[in-house]
Amino acid sequence: MALKACSLKDKCVYVSYADPESSLREKIKVVTPEYRGNLNVINAMSGSVETVYSEIAEALSDDQLVVIDTVDAVFFGIKDESSIRPFLQLLYGSVKQKSVSMVLIAEGLNPVAEHVRFVSDAIISLNFESVLGQSVRAFTILGRYTC
Repeated sequence: MALKACSLKDKCVYVSYADPESSLREKIKVVTPEYRGNLNVINAMSGSVETVYSEIAEALSDDQLVVIDTVDAVFFGIKDESSIRPFLQLLYGSVKQKSVSMVLIAEGLNPVAEHVRFVSDAIISLNFESVLGQSVRAFTILGRYTC
């Protein structure tokens, strides 16, 4: 779903903590074979936190869609809001000054991730639900707008 959102924009920055760039480029072709936009993939595992934050801020100031996959990875090891305050200020300051969009993917593993809800247009929440006695992967889309 996040890649579909990217395919609707000319420019999209996809911050990935797991998928390599080649995988995301293949997946976006499956989602939208005719996609000709600019998908900029930031591999957050290989860069410094400061560099990742800087690239997010730059993309937001350039009115690009930003997808963060996953917010739980961004906050890995952080257990309190004061530790994420600089990141929240960066996002909020960038989002409120422009008409930009952000999509966050959250796995619900880190309660601190709840604090970023106000800066995104949509949160794709990945979780597990019981269906016919089996635990299956499920997702919920939390957004500012109702369709």
